[in-house]
Amino acid sequence: LSRAMYLASEHHRLETASLVLSLLQKYPGLRASGATDYMNLIKAFSHASRPGDALQVIMIMNQRKGEAKPSTLHYNAVLHAFTRLERLADAEAVFEEMRMRQVSMDAATFNMLISGFERARQPDRALALYEEMTKRGIQADAYVLNSMISVTADLRNRTLANGLLTRFRTLAGDPEEASNDIMFGAFMHALAKADVGSRREALALL
Repeated sequence: LSRAMYLASEHHRLETASLVLSLLQKYPGLRASGATDYMNLIKAFSHASRPGDALQVIMIMNQRKGEAKPSTLHYNAVLHAFTRLERLADAEAVFEEMRMRQVSMDAATFNMLISGFERARQPDRALALYEEMTKRGIQADAYVLNSMISVTADLRNRTLANGLLTRFRTLAGDPEEASNDIMFGAFMHALAKADVGSRREALALL
């Protein structure tokens, strides 16, 4: 079973992944070796744009006693599967389940939805998630900043923009941060969307 899950993930074999899922659903006593096997199955369905099946894997893990429970990484993989297809309502449902089950969240968890709402031109909802993330004490990483810079331009929120710029400069001085060029590109894109006065002010800050 573990070998089949591995092959489904590494070689993108949807038919193998579907067979394994059907066997797991049909035979409750059938188990994978561990959490990594289930992640391989989730990845296979995600790659095949089948997030509903990826979510079924999470449900199996949660329902079985003595089974490895889904971690933040498992849930994040399912969130990614939904948000990359712009299925934000389904992604929100997964996010709410994480809340209900008190699964730990990280910056990637929040950015799945923040970036999704940014692309869907729903900046208020993206901002609400960013504020929740901040209240939880989760530090914004390069990817969150990348998404929020554009959200800030949509909202014309200069106070938030100044805070993001401070964090942007902090990351720019971190030799281990490899996404500074991405953030800078996002910042310049946000400038292009802002009004003329905001562009002048932001360029002066740079």
